[in-house]
This record gives sequence, C-alpha cells and structure tokens, in this order.
Amino acid sequence: MTSPKSILVLLPEISNRFTTNLFFGERVTVETAESSDACLEFLRSRRYDFAFVDIDLFGSGSVGASEYRVHLNSIWEISKDTETVVLCAPAKVRQAVEAVRAGANNYLTYPIDPSEISYIVDSTLAYNRMRLELETLKDEFWLKEVDYLVRTDSAIMRKVIDAARSVSSTNSTVLLSGETGTGKGVLAKLVHQHSTR
Repeated sequence: MTSPKSILVLLPEISNRFTTNLFFGERVTVETAESSDACLEFLRSRRYDFAFVDIDLFGSGSVGASEYRVHLNSIWEISKDTETVVLCAPAKVRQAVEAVRAGANNYLTYPIDPSEISYIVDSTLAYNRMRLELETLKDEFWLKEVDYLVRTDSAIMRKVIDAARSVSSTNSTVLLSGETGTGKGVLAKLVHQHSTR
C-alpha cells in the first residue's frame, strides 16, 4: 500500500477501534466519535489525507443522498482535500452506496479487509496523481495554443482569454458576444478544444 501521510478513522464504538488498529497499523490515527460534530472537530485539529468514517456518524436510520451530501460538504468545508471513505455493516450497504452517490470516494464493509484498504488508498492516490498530471498538461497545452492563436499585449484581452480558459473546464453553455472581427470565433475554438464536453 502506498502510504498517505495521515488517515483518520472515525468509529462510534470502541470495539471497532481496536479491530481497525490491527488493519491500519500504528501509522494511522484511530479516533472514536459519537457524532458528526465530534468528527468535524478531529478534522479541524489537523490535516488528514483520508477519513474513514462509520456511516452511523452521518445519522441513524434511512438517510438519503441529500443528507449525506450535507454531511460530506461539512467535512470538505474544513478539509477539501480529505478523501472520504464510508465504513458500514453489510446490512447497510445501500446507505453506503447513497453516501458514495452523494460524493464519498468509496465504502468498505465490516469486517475490514486490509487488501480492500490498500486497494482504495492506492487507487485513490493513483487517480489523484493522474488528475493532477492531466491538469498540468491541459495548462501547458492551453498556454501554447493561446500564444499561437492570439497575439496580444492588451490587459483587457488577457482577462478575456483567462475567462475563456476558466469556463472551458466547466460543463456550462458559453455565450460569446461582440462586434464582427473581434475574435469570437477564435475564442469559441479554444473553449471548444479544451472543453470536457
């Protein structure tokens, strides 16, 4: 398993804590929390690469995707780079799937299997590396393409190019307006080529 810097495991029951310590090892901080508020306090205290959170800390009973999204957003507001993995009993897999639909990275069922932990950590770290490399390549390609197609010293035109660059990575419809001959077609081509759609 590739070693992340820190993993936080949040469990409501002390018995699960000792079992989890065996699988995650000494390098992992295992904390017990009785509520989602207590979970957030741990995240405020330091930065964690991963947070393995028991699904019961999101609320008991049948919680929907929108409620899970609220809980996950509260985690990401404190620590936007923390990867969240839901832990649950096999009987609660449907709730775990709802949490993943709401934005959690993945889920694991008890009893925790060390090979599953390794897979989730390794695949998430590999995906994040690949995403970072892709963003870097997109930035380099964008700069080369812009320099080739648009030659300007105008600060206003640079702002327009920066705005086109920022919207090209979104899933939004873009309306370019202006007088004939101002470069709308060139900007449209740049936005289209760098769009994910």
